[in-house]
Amino acid sequence: MTTHTEPCCPICLDKPSAAQVTKCGHVFCWVCVLRYLSLGEKKWRRCPICFESVYADDLRPASVQRVSYFHEGVSIRLNLMKRAKVSSKSCTPT
Repeated sequence: MTTHTEPCCPICLDKPSAAQVTKCGHVFCWVCVLRYLSLGEKKWRRCPICFESVYADDLRPASVQRVSYFHEGVSIRLNLMKRAKVSSKSCTPT
């Protein structure tokens, strides 16, 4: 995950510790999201940001990379990423 700003966990409002990303793309601390998921009796809970379904099995580790803002005249390199249609796992560069 790349970002211009330092992300924070929307539950504890601190820098994500052992960051996990949901299918909807929101980043949480591992402990915070597990505690949040354990509050209900169901196997899932709604994302506190966008209300999409969040399952513990769908969480993936996130590594945060800080990038600079780009402006006109700066050369950047883009990578085309590809994944199988039925896969929600990782992408591979083509």
